[in-house]
Amino acid sequence: MTTDSIIYLLFIYLVVNIWTDIRTLKTKNVWHLVFGLLILIVGIFNDMATFMLVALIIILLVGILLMNIPNVQLGAGDIKMLMVLSMYLQFMKPTVAPFLIVLILVSVYMTLSFLIHTILLLIKKRVKREISFLSYRVTKKMIITPEAIPISLSVFVAILFT
Repeated sequence: MTTDSIIYLLFIYLVVNIWTDIRTLKTKNVWHLVFGLLILIVGIFNDMATFMLVALIIILLVGILLMNIPNVQLGAGDIKMLMVLSMYLQFMKPTVAPFLIVLILVSVYMTLSFLIHTILLLIKKRVKREISFLSYRVTKKMIITPEAIPISLSVFVAILFT
C-alpha cells in the first residue's frame, strides 16, 4: 500500500466519523475495528507493528485517564478513534517515537476542544437561551459537542509537526 492510499483511507475514515459523530454523537465500533485492523495488517507487512501497538497502548492509557477527568467530554468512541489515528500516524511517521506522536495528538486535541468550548461559552453568555445544531447543544448547565472534529484536526496538525 502506498502512502497516498493510506492517506485516502484516513480521509474516508475521518469524514465518516465526523459525519456520524455530528449527526448522532456516536461512532460505529465496527468502523474503528475495520480501519484499526487494516492499518495494523499493513504495519505488520511493513515491519512497523511494534511501534504502532506501543502508540495504541499509550493512547489507550491516556484516553482512560482523560475520560476520568471531570468536565472532559471524551467518550469511548473518541478513545477508539484516537487509538486508530495514533496507529495511522505511527505508520505514516515511522521515525517519530510513539510517545511523541501521542503527546502531539492529545495536546492539539485538548487545545482545539478547549477553543471550541470557549467559543460556545461566549455564545451561551450572549444568547441566554438553549441552542442546538445537530448534536451540538448549549444548555444552561452544560455544553455538548461531538469531539470528532477536534480529533480529526489534531491528526492533520500532528502530521504537519512531526
